[in-house]
Amino acid sequence: MKVLVATKETQGERKSDFFWTEEGEYVYFGFECCNTESCGCSWSFSGMKSRKGTTTAKVIDASITKEMLVIALRKSHAKAYPSMDEKTLDEGSVEDAERLLKLASLFEVGAVLRRGAGKVHEGVIA
Repeated sequence: MKVLVATKETQGERKSDFFWTEEGEYVYFGFECCNTESCGCSWSFSGMKSRKGTTTAKVIDASITKEMLVIALRKSHAKAYPSMDEKTLDEGSVEDAERLLKLASLFEVGAVLRRGAGKVHEGVIA
């Protein structure tokens, strides 16, 4: 199944690039603050294990099921938001998994993705 992982590929093509997560770590859309001009949360992905950011993610074909992805997201969310109730954790993890799988399905394996202007793009975004 196609999923998104953190990658160092194409890092440095933009001045705003950063890679603080682990290479190959599954990523998701993390928390976004309201300071979109100086904070990278609105143009980055978050690692599920490290919960650190990267501006680049790669589409891979992984031997993971949707259920496994939901579990990984739920574990990450539970650590990031320890006061979140069980129902919200469960529902949010399923919604996030579905969103990520749908996004990954739109691109070819090997595509390096970036976020910007409220969208996800392949390649460099000015």
